[in-house]
Amino acid sequence: MKGFLLGEDTNRPLKLIGRFGHERVVQELKTGVRKRYKDLDCFSHSLVDIPPVTFFITSVLHQEIPVLLVPLQKLSLPPLNHLITLPLCLLLLAATIGIFISPDKLAAVGVWKAFYLEPVLMFFVIRDVMGTHKGHPYEYASKIFRALGVNALLVSLFGLVQYFFSIGIPTPWDLERRITSIFDYPNALVLFLEPIIVISWFEIKKVIPVMGGVPRPRLTTLLFWITVSILATINVFLAQSEAGIAALIVTALCILVASKRTRKYALASIVIISALVFAIPTSRTYLVEKLTFQDSSEQVRLSQWKETIELLKDHSIMGVGLSGYPIALKPYHHDLQYEIFQYPHNIVLNIWVELGLLGLVAVGLLAFRLGYIAYMWAGHDPPLQIRMQHIMFCAIFFEIILHGLVDVPYFKNDLAMMVWVLIACMMVMNRGSIYEQKNQG
Repeated sequence: MKGFLLGEDTNRPLKLIGRFGHERVVQELKTGVRKRYKDLDCFSHSLVDIPPVTFFITSVLHQEIPVLLVPLQKLSLPPLNHLITLPLCLLLLAATIGIFISPDKLAAVGVWKAFYLEPVLMFFVIRDVMGTHKGHPYEYASKIFRALGVNALLVSLFGLVQYFFSIGIPTPWDLERRITSIFDYPNALVLFLEPIIVISWFEIKKVIPVMGGVPRPRLTTLLFWITVSILATINVFLAQSEAGIAALIVTALCILVASKRTRKYALASIVIISALVFAIPTSRTYLVEKLTFQDSSEQVRLSQWKETIELLKDHSIMGVGLSGYPIALKPYHHDLQYEIFQYPHNIVLNIWVELGLLGLVAVGLLAFRLGYIAYMWAGHDPPLQIRMQHIMFCAIFFEIILHGLVDVPYFKNDLAMMVWVLIACMMVMNRGSIYEQKNQG
């Protein structure tokens, strides 16, 4: 097994499975992984300790164990009539078709693996682990949220170092001092942090009601999420992402309006702030330019969208395949002062050019069924904890879609993985899914 972990014999686990059986191989695998990756001990009570998913988790995290060795027969896959099954099958079918029609087959295979296969497998892993976890699904979801929070905290700290010491900012973002942290460009940083910022709001809210004599663990959790929220929000502003800032503000206002306790204050604040903005000539001019797409950055987007629409007139059914947009757009690219981007920077156009109409239908159906889950939550008068989780997931995906109107909120490794992990958490935390998982257990 040691040789296998070092990449010396990829056939050895198959031999061991045949000789000793699955459980023995998993035990040896976990032992070998811990010896080589001592930092995995922090997962000893979560992902790595679950035998059915060990092969997959170590493959995704360390790229050393073939994904095909995942014992999928051990996972509780959803039945054919499950809410998620049809859109998921359609999405994977559209992505697979996208490989064959793409002008760049090699890049298309890489995109298929990174944005579809691995995130969807991770969806099944998280769903299976949360569904069979001995404790309440909320406890396990909190661990996942904390892991995301730690990531956001580390990324934000590096972003602050970039800004205050003016080091490590890539060209040309260094000219405007727009931080990127560990990413290549500012919007990548913002797209990663925004869903976690929304999560932090609700995690803070979950702790605040019990502040009367709050125990130390809860106080630590509260301080952690406040720190994550503040530092990540500062990073969004330092990255100077206008779309990201706007998406966060609109999402926060919608959350406040949705709550009966804060609705009056939120509406009053919106009216007062709007009056102030339009009363000041500078802010009024700035807002009008942004809303009417007169700004230079908005002009780039308009040019992209116009050319993309012309492209889709000739490829409306199938799209242009995975990673095919930059090549396919060249005959339609007339505004030569603007570069050709990897994607059209609009959530609908992004999906359409990559996956065709089938992919667009699949994503639309997935969104509808996730919305149905949220509706079922609200319609059965759930407890406050479940209602808050419902509002949280609605807010997260609303923010992602809102920013996605002018950007690319999915087609990136970290974003794709995060989206499917959040979908898995949402589904398992649904009361019907929890009931189903308990019956299966």
